Amino acid sequence: MCINPDAFTKMRRLRLLILRNMHNSFQGPICLPNELRWFEWPGCACQILEFSSYPKKLVGLNMSRSNVAGVAKQFKGFQNLKYINFSNCKSLVHMPDLSCTPNLEELDLHSCKSLVEAHESVAYHDKLQVLNLMECYELSIFPNVLKSKNLRALHLEYCTKFERFPEIPHKLKGLKKLHLESTAIKGLPTSLENLVSLEGMYLRNCRNLISFPSSIYKLQNLDSLELEDCTNLIGFPKYEDLADSPMKSGLLNLTYLNLMGCNLSKVDFLENLSCCPLLEELVLSRNNITRLPTSISKRHRLSLLNVNNCHQLQKIPELPPYLRYFLADNCESLKSDGHSTFIHHLVRRGLPMADIPPHQVRFSLSHASKLCALVYCHSRKYKMGGSKKYKAILHLCAWNAGGYCTFMRMISITRLVY
Repeated sequence: MCINPDAFTKMRRLRLLILRNMHNSFQGPICLPNELRWFEWPGCACQILEFSSYPKKLVGLNMSRSNVAGVAKQFKGFQNLKYINFSNCKSLVHMPDLSCTPNLEELDLHSCKSLVEAHESVAYHDKLQVLNLMECYELSIFPNVLKSKNLRALHLEYCTKFERFPEIPHKLKGLKKLHLESTAIKGLPTSLENLVSLEGMYLRNCRNLISFPSSIYKLQNLDSLELEDCTNLIGFPKYEDLADSPMKSGLLNLTYLNLMGCNLSKVDFLENLSCCPLLEELVLSRNNITRLPTSISKRHRLSLLNVNNCHQLQKIPELPPYLRYFLADNCESLKSDGHSTFIHHLVRRGLPMADIPPHQVRFSLSHASKLCALVYCHSRKYKMGGSKKYKAILHLCAWNAGGYCTFMRMISITRLVY
């Protein structure tokens, strides 16, 4: 089907136009009416869209998977545009100048594999809420500062040539999600503390990341922090570095901390209970730690502790009272006295725990090098034949080269798997 390039210009009441599977249907530039509110043409092979010189009322534009190489001039006069999608445009090299679209709220450029530069205007845009540059593998030029006060989500994950995160000169109350996974950044600025509303920060597989600023402890709304496989991270900043701060707690609302595979030898910052006081899930697997903080027993909100493949871990301290999952597989350096202390605390507090809802409570220590077995009994009331009787239940806890144990509250037995 062949369509005249001026076919839509006289449709003055046209508000929504969606073109699909219209490859090579137009000859020359496509002219669109100014009254159009929403236009979609995924996979567009044409490189030029034209509007008349009058003010445009377009609100949404989706030209994903198009052959668009540059869009700098086409956006002049688009005062009402709120949504732009140029994702998967393989030929796009430069981001459009956003100053021409003052009401833009979302810009999706993910998987624009030739995109090299983010326009300076992105740093100052007052209305922009979502900026998605995920998998822009060639992106290396980004503004030196970030002042977009309403930006809620910034996606830079898998931008493998992105090396420097911008300074944050003023407090940004909008940004809640920051994705930097698999980027080439070496550090973060001290001004990171100005991301006062940040709830999630994700830096998995940032293998060039060397250090973290101590100002991270000032992010009082941060709920999730992921640093998995940041293999060159020298260490996590000491919490005491903020001793002069008027704040009573650091990372006050953090509930999930993932430090898997960071080659850390110490996690002393967790010794202070005023640091991460609400922590619920702690992942320390594949690190070089030899011990866990003794104060971990007082972290009453902690429900998951993962130290799998911590080959140098020698001792397990007393664990928190409401821990549901403790994973310590392949910790070959664990000593038998450490196992005994660990089991002693389990027995003393009594498993299953009365205050934990009736679902699985799992403790896994497979492939520990030292055998440690303990047999103990505890009694529980059972109703049998209408009368209350007491029944002793035998528990055997053993760790060897191929086994792990699982405590099941709902049926009150221990299974050994070899």
